Amino acid sequence: MKKSIIILITIAVEFIILYLVSCFIGWNYIDTVFLGSILVLGISWLLPLYSNQVNNRFNAHSKAWTGNEGETIKPYIFRLNAVIIGQIIFMLISLVITFLYYFQYFVN
Repeated sequence: MKKSIIILITIAVEFIILYLVSCFIGWNYIDTVFLGSILVLGISWLLPLYSNQVNNRFNAHSKAWTGNEGETIKPYIFRLNAVIIGQIIFMLISLVITFLYYFQYFVN
C-alpha cells in the first residue's frame, strides 16, 4: 500500500512539474511529457552510474599507486524502488499518450 502511494505521488509530481515546464518553455504539453519523462528517468539512472564509476576509478587508482587494498571494485546494479517504478510507469504512459496523439500522422 505504501509503495503504491509513492508510485502515484511520483507520477502526479512528474505530471505537474512537466506541465509547468511546458508552460514556461511554450512547448506543446504532449512533447514535453514525452521528452521530459525520458530525461527524468535517464538522469535518475545516470547519476548513480556515474558515481559508481568515479568510485571504482578512484579505488583502482589508489590500489595501483599505493598497493593498499581499499574497497573492491563493484559492478553497478540498477535497483528498483517505488520512485523508479513510478518513473518507468510515467514514461510508458507518456509514450502511449504521445503515440495516440500523433497516430493520425503515422497513418496518413
